[in-house]
Amino acid sequence: MAKKFVKISILALAEEQKVRDPAIILIDKKANRILPISIGETEAKAIAEVMQKLKFDRPTPHRLMDNIIKKLGGKIERIIINKIETNTFYSIIFVKTRGSAKLIQIDARPSDAITLALQVHAPVFVDSKIMDALAQDNPFQIGAKIKFTKKEINYMAALLKIAREKEEGTDI
Repeated sequence: MAKKFVKISILALAEEQKVRDPAIILIDKKANRILPISIGETEAKAIAEVMQKLKFDRPTPHRLMDNIIKKLGGKIERIIINKIETNTFYSIIFVKTRGSAKLIQIDARPSDAITLALQVHAPVFVDSKIMDALAQDNPFQIGAKIKFTKKEINYMAALLKIAREKEEGTDI
């Protein structure tokens, strides 16, 4: 039986409320359900930089990997989050090379693979079994929001305060 995959998009970067770890929120727009995946702070920063289209004088590790793949005649075709074992997600980067119909598969952490996919505008998929087991109904309003409730404003203010406190406590 062939595996089925769900095309997802990145809805947001967020902070997991209980342990205050960063998470990337993936969304299956067709079914309007989300899949949060915990990631590290460094990985969250890399994803945020790509999402914000920040440019740097020197290549970041993800830009370097993309450059190497291109120089070797390859192109990132797609990313698949293909399994989860003991609370760890796994993914594969699929690379197409010139002159070959066969795709090269590269094992990667989902956060790194997603960062690359965002950079090169490659589609991201999740195994449908993972989505069926772990996805939840989307509690977020989709589309532009004109007016926030007082509770939402207070929540955002609290998140901003936590981010400032973390920043102030960081030695550079």
